[in-house]
Amino acid sequence: MSDHTHSFLRQFGIHEVPEPGLGSKPNIDLHSQQAQVLDQTTAFAMVAECCKRDPAMAQRLINMIGIDKLEAAKANKAPVRMPTIGIRAIEVAIGYTATKQPKETSAGKPKRFRPDRSKLEYTVKIQIFGPTSRGLGDPFWTGATQLRSPERAKKVARSKEYLTSLSNEYAEWIENEIAPAAEANDLMIGLLADKRKGQGTYFHEFQVMLINRVQLEARKVETAILISRDNNTNRAIKLPRFDTQTSHGKPLGGSFVLQSRGIVGKGERDNWATGLVTIT
Repeated sequence: MSDHTHSFLRQFGIHEVPEPGLGSKPNIDLHSQQAQVLDQTTAFAMVAECCKRDPAMAQRLINMIGIDKLEAAKANKAPVRMPTIGIRAIEVAIGYTATKQPKETSAGKPKRFRPDRSKLEYTVKIQIFGPTSRGLGDPFWTGATQLRSPERAKKVARSKEYLTSLSNEYAEWIENEIAPAAEANDLMIGLLADKRKGQGTYFHEFQVMLINRVQLEARKVETAILISRDNNTNRAIKLPRFDTQTSHGKPLGGSFVLQSRGIVGKGERDNWATGLVTIT
């Protein structure tokens, strides 16, 4: 952010100290005959291994647990909001899909292009790792958003077309605090959301992402901010720089063009991270 940062953004400066051991994983020997006291993770792993070897056992477990009932309960459960405490590492990846140019009319004239109605080009995937994460393949929270202009974000906040009935308080927060800050600093806004098959979009109210539009288009993003309002207090997660490659120096997969990999304190995953996360 520049020295002309909007006053709403000038409040982020203190970071938390991470808990040690991110990525630690129990040493499991499933073939050992020696008696041992199992923790929950080891027990689950052993059951999973048995199910792989014996499909009949797997089916019996499915019948006992009632997977269909669990899936139905999961579908009806409201998505969990992005946490702002207990974070030890965070990965944010941005995907890009170019907008298709409008086709011509039957008379050969170009159709009117409506940026406010066109398909959103930037999609963001978020993974947060905490004390219970066993490694970078085991996030304890995942989320997503699509980046919008401030004007378009305000319209969505007032919309009643989504799974959540967006509140007036949320719309006012976007209109009075988030959008003015974004407009003053040429930022794009991502309204954090959860999408479920057959159920549409469920927005996490009072949780957004802010990122510089010019840097995004140039693929040179120095930082981005995730903001969560809890108990009328805005808390922010300031992300480190975004890279155009993976931590192994390879191209990002699929439609992804940028990736930020942050840790809360030095010493853990230094070779993986693009920098430190600041939480205020």
